[in-house]
Amino acid sequence: MNFYIHRGLKMQKTDDAQKLILLLCSNGANDFAKTALANYIAVKAFEPGHLYYDMGLHSRSEMNHLMHDNYPSLAAQRPPEKRWKKFLFDEINSIAPACYGCLDAQNCFKCDVLEAG
Repeated sequence: MNFYIHRGLKMQKTDDAQKLILLLCSNGANDFAKTALANYIAVKAFEPGHLYYDMGLHSRSEMNHLMHDNYPSLAAQRPPEKRWKKFLFDEINSIAPACYGCLDAQNCFKCDVLEAG
């Protein structure tokens, strides 16, 4: 799927993926973070589950360590109660496609889907 529906509009997945990659590359602490990891995170951000789980990590704690080690400036900006996928999409002024079918929206930090609803 090369698109998703956002507020009734067909959005190009590649546009948001490129924005995520640019965000991650510009904040990466090392070459690995600026290349392979940035691309991997951008792809996994479009999967329906929690980002840490879709990346093959066991917990949010592991995700936090990964992001602190590889994207310390982003980790410093992220409010601790905000999930990484939501934070990354907020940073590019978009909403993660998975948010539209989320069953945990009531517990999410400032859910944009509920506010738009």
